[in-house]
Order: sequence, then C-alpha cells, then structure tokens
Amino acid sequence: MKNEGNGVKSTGKGKKKRFYDWDYTHNDIEVYDRNRRHLGSMNPTTGKMYKGPVKGRVLPND
Repeated sequence: MKNEGNGVKSTGKGKKKRFYDWDYTHNDIEVYDRNRRHLGSMNPTTGKMYKGPVKGRVLPND
C-alpha cells in the first residue's frame, strides 16, 4: 500500500484505486473510491466490509 499522507493509504493507480483511512472513533477502516467518495467501513481484523456508504461523505484533499 502507498502512503498518501495524513494517515491515508491507497492501493495505487487505476479504476479500482481505493483509499483507506483509520477511524479512531469506531476502531475500523473507512474505505473511499478513486474519486474520494465513501464506500463503507471495513473490519480491520477480517477485512470484510460491514457498513455501507454514508451519503455525502468524501475524503478531504489534504
């Protein structure tokens, strides 16, 4: 994984690019697409998505 700064990691390049950001409030990983739109929350132990996207949530451009 590539470090994007500010604690955000990414899978690299292309259409399937994903950004991963640790959520300290809920102790899970927030997942965003290449357009920085929220896709949901991932369990950090199993890697499975268990929460759906939150409408309007985007990853800030820091």
